[in-house]
Amino acid sequence: MFNLVARWPGSGLRQQEYCKRAGISVPAFTYWRNRFLRSEKPADFVPVSIGPDSAALIEICYPGGVVVRLNGKTTISEMISLITLDS
Repeated sequence: MFNLVARWPGSGLRQQEYCKRAGISVPAFTYWRNRFLRSEKPADFVPVSIGPDSAALIEICYPGGVVVRLNGKTTISEMISLITLDS
């Protein structure tokens, strides 16, 4: 069922039409789509090394569309606090 759900975005069809052509009810498709979305694993973290005089910009993009931009002068503890949302 996950294959059916995964193919929908590339079909160019609205959900109702896609379900009709696939022979599945919209509620059943929605159930399997939600299961599919919950089963996707988040991306692994990528190690980053920053020198003390770095002017680099670090950008962390979360799946929900949230973007956190940090300059090279951000400390590791500040980064950890932002990533884990600790205060």
